[in-house]
Amino acid sequence: MVYEYALDPQLLANPKDFRYFFEKFGVARGRLIARLPSRWRKAVLDVIEASGDWKQVEKHAIKERILHLEKNAVVARAHEWSEPGWLKNVLAEHARKPFRAILAAGEAVDHPDLLRGEVVYEMDDPRWFVETSTSIDRTAQAMAACGTLLLRAAREVVFVDRNFRPDKPQWRAPLRAFLCCLADRPDLRHIRRAEYHTHNEPRNRRPGFSAEDYQQELRSVVPDGVQLGIVAWPWETLHNRYILTDIGGIQFGWGLDEAPGKRDQTNLLSESVWRELWSHHSERTSFCSIGRKPGG
Repeated sequence: MVYEYALDPQLLANPKDFRYFFEKFGVARGRLIARLPSRWRKAVLDVIEASGDWKQVEKHAIKERILHLEKNAVVARAHEWSEPGWLKNVLAEHARKPFRAILAAGEAVDHPDLLRGEVVYEMDDPRWFVETSTSIDRTAQAMAACGTLLLRAAREVVFVDRNFRPDKPQWRAPLRAFLCCLADRPDLRHIRRAEYHTHNEPRNRRPGFSAEDYQQELRSVVPDGVQLGIVAWPWETLHNRYILTDIGGIQFGWGLDEAPGKRDQTNLLSESVWRELWSHHSERTSFCSIGRKPGG
């Protein structure tokens, strides 16, 4: 659903290719760029500065677009960078933890997962094509796998499900899996906000939950280094189920609880829908929190 690509900075050397790749990456499109090397933005700026294809005024303007790309479509990963040359390092990293594909400039190396970036927009390659809607098993493992890359890239995360019950294992298991995706990040300290938005008053057979209830039930669910806030909403104001972040979101058709043996439909949110939902779910503050941030 959301895939990680290694993108050679050399592919952004001219305005035409830069515009193409700028439009093709982002959560809504299901593609994110691996931060390789770690000073990825500088590597891209160096390529553009050395290129003879940009006017001086364009070089100044493009810095904002590179910053936008870095904030919204680049995902960090722990990696080693020792060999000279971008491709050698990326192939070593791919052997350790595979990318969806490697988009490289210049002559293609004989490797099954390497695509020549200069011609990728002319190709009908399944590694470049991304489905933005998919069906998954309703298990904690499959649900977390669906959102792993989004959770690795975001700085703010909001889980939304009005039916959430902290006292039930079918809710706690997926939440634990989601939060472990955050805890495993090499840049965990960059997470500014993690919240669960739900309804916490009694309704039908669902009991109400106090701040003490959430803290008691979720203390063992929230991993070290993660702090989860609970935000309460009136029942009628929440319906659909999401993982929302500051860079995009995923909708879950049935909910954020697991039901082994059953399937769920998940969809990447379009940018316009995501922006509306993100704004809406930034209006309230948490009434309790569980866990501590790194160094907290």
